[in-house]
Amino acid sequence: MLKKLGSVIAIILIGCLVWVIFNIEAISKKYIYPTEYSGYVEAVAYETGVDKYLIYAVIRTESGFNEKAVSDVGARGLMQLTEDAYEWVKFRMDDERDISYDDMFDPQYNIEYGSYLIKLLYEEYNDA
Repeated sequence: MLKKLGSVIAIILIGCLVWVIFNIEAISKKYIYPTEYSGYVEAVAYETGVDKYLIYAVIRTESGFNEKAVSDVGARGLMQLTEDAYEWVKFRMDDERDISYDDMFDPQYNIEYGSYLIKLLYEEYNDA
């Protein structure tokens, strides 16, 4: 009886392992390296020259892809921009659109402003 049970468990484990091997790309994209908001990320990456995978990494680290995330210090959205950072980026972008800090919960604007912030920091500290 125990021998049969051990064989059944071994077959189930092998089946699970085979399933994981054949689905590893989908699993890694969804859980390990998600690429949500790809339309916004790819467009702004092209526009700013910031690597799209860096943008995805910042989003994953800062908010876990939660567009409604708010930190203890009040940073908002996917890329966790503070109000000071938002205002600085808006000034540096010379952005005259009617976008406010409240719009940092909108993935499109948050990714745009956050990516532009990365670009500005990279330009400032590239050789550091």
